[in-house]
Amino acid sequence: TQMETFKIYFNSQKDAAILLVLIQDTTKDVYQDNIQMVYGKIKNGKWHFFIYGMNNLIIERYYTGKKDPSIPYTFEELSNLGKRKLIEGGYLKKCGCKINDEWVNAWYSETLEGMHRDFLNNK
Repeated sequence: TQMETFKIYFNSQKDAAILLVLIQDTTKDVYQDNIQMVYGKIKNGKWHFFIYGMNNLIIERYYTGKKDPSIPYTFEELSNLGKRKLIEGGYLKKCGCKINDEWVNAWYSETLEGMHRDFLNNK
């Protein structure tokens, strides 16, 4: 069984964003949770979301110091882990707490859009 929620991290103009889909796996004998990254961008006045080609962070409970790996991380814990990964990856500028728009905007490319289009066409 999986339970999901998400967090959104916008660029300054709020026309692009990284979404973190927090996935808590409650299946017996499964000892990992996931954070799926999704890229969102406004194109022609509408939001478009791209999942194919984005990172999926697998959070292994055994290797992250979880005392009881059979208990999933809480959504708050997953949110904090995901936020830390974004910050370490470049979401905030090193000189302060300002959003690094170049980093957020750089996730979008024609390649990302093409991979996503191919994924949707091959369903």
